[in-house]
Amino acid sequence: MGTWHQNLRPAKLWHETEWSVVVDPPNRTRSVTRFYTEAEAKTYVENYKKLLGPHAYILPPAKRKNPGSVMSMSEIQAMRAGTQSGRLVDIIRPGDRVTIVNRFGQQRSGRAVMPSSAGGWVLSMGGPHGTPALADDRNIVKVKKRRG
Repeated sequence: MGTWHQNLRPAKLWHETEWSVVVDPPNRTRSVTRFYTEAEAKTYVENYKKLLGPHAYILPPAKRKNPGSVMSMSEIQAMRAGTQSGRLVDIIRPGDRVTIVNRFGQQRSGRAVMPSSAGGWVLSMGGPHGTPALADDRNIVKVKKRRG
């Protein structure tokens, strides 16, 4: 996950013709490196993972609906999770721990309770009465599947 100012104005991670390697360690600066071939990108990621851990992944070149747009973090995580629709909301199930970003840029985690009528999920953020929050494509940062 990039730093908070990177999340406010995210860099363009996806490229139309080149393979992108995204290195995104927790609480550190996110970086993007481009390669012309898949083999070069895979070699780079393998070497990175041997030395520094599992925080690198490859984005293949592809034509998107709006190629000039910046890919959101929920789109990237949905792609990494292997959803068909490209929406992180589609992999959430009741009981999953979902991390969202509020309007102040703070990250908050809660349990998914039920689908909302607006197409997202209702979260229980904890507290004595289970403070509610809504998660949708615009504010989801991470989804941690429940055990079992």
